[in-house]
Amino acid sequence: MESIINYRLPKMDKNILIIIDMQGDFWASKHKPTQHNILTEIKKARFHKDFIVVLEYGGYGATHKNIMQAVATNYKNWKLLFKYDDDGSDVVAEYLNKAQINPINFRVCGVNASYCVKRTAAGLSVIYQSAKIEVVKKACWCIRENPWDDYYDTWVGGKYGGTLKKMCANVAVS
Repeated sequence: MESIINYRLPKMDKNILIIIDMQGDFWASKHKPTQHNILTEIKKARFHKDFIVVLEYGGYGATHKNIMQAVATNYKNWKLLFKYDDDGSDVVAEYLNKAQINPINFRVCGVNASYCVKRTAAGLSVIYQSAKIEVVKKACWCIRENPWDDYYDTWVGGKYGGTLKKMCANVAVS
């Protein structure tokens, strides 16, 4: 018999690290400096007891073993989620809501910087307008020859006048 009273725990305020598409089927995910810098971000997140989301693009293989081991070994504060388009913000938001996690800050890293990372960060900025969203540039990479040209133009200023920067005031690229 179900209880008439619905007990809901208050949401937990958390910092969130999101690791995007570091799967073997993505060429950019094999970039060793990016992998190294993501492992550094994982160590920081674990030290601070932050929540970690590993976000995979469905149908493109598994996240690199070294990254999954760094996240999951003796750590319970993480979740593997799947998305099926470039913007994974809705999948992340749905899970955090169900898990009663209130994100304060997001640190976003992974591949591809000009596609999934950018679109997920932009989506998060719309959903969580009071949260700070930081894209960790040194822990991102892209298939493009110079992955930061479009990133700079779109986020910071450049020839397109910082389109997303104007829309997403709570996003920073560090």
